[in-house]
Amino acid sequence: MSSATDSNDTPRAQKGASLIITLVAATFFMENLDGTIIATALPQMAHIRSACIPPT
Repeated sequence: MSSATDSNDTPRAQKGASLIITLVAATFFMENLDGTIIATALPQMAHIRSACIPPT
């Protein structure tokens, strides 16, 4: 009876592991994408800020 329970849990455990791996990969991708967008836009944001705010 124990082997029947183990065989039923295996696909579920593999599905859970795949879901976790996918979520972690998506998180790293989004973090990398966010950093790339900010690094690309930062000079333009600094230029706009310096044009809008007079130096003190």
